[in-house]
Amino acid sequence: MQLYYLPGRGGRLETGLGEALTARGLAVSGRETVGDFARLSFQEQIELVAQDLKTDFWHEDSRVIANPFGTHIFLHAQTLLPAYVGKVLLLSLIVGEFSKGDAATGRTALVGKSNNWQVDLGVYWYTVYHAGLAT
Repeated sequence: MQLYYLPGRGGRLETGLGEALTARGLAVSGRETVGDFARLSFQEQIELVAQDLKTDFWHEDSRVIANPFGTHIFLHAQTLLPAYVGKVLLLSLIVGEFSKGDAATGRTALVGKSNNWQVDLGVYWYTVYHAGLAT
């Protein structure tokens, strides 16, 4: 299966999540958020991603995975297009410190007990945990 991957800021297709997806037999393509792409304006980035999707990933069997910054690019690209026809997995983690009441915790808590979803990518089932504030 081929999928379109948009990594986080400074991300590459062959490292991190892209590497793990490739190791599971998926053909990963997309846009690295480094180099020439990173030097484009945000508007140019979303226009390029919208064109990529329309050209090569606009059918019901298409799969898109986007990591934090890639999620923002993908969602903005959708404003230029009709509703996406394939399947999409958007990952967005909160990174850094948050406070609960008056005390800062200095860490990010994952909320996974009731906020988990299984996403069918056609080959594997992935469980995605929503990252947010602990209650």
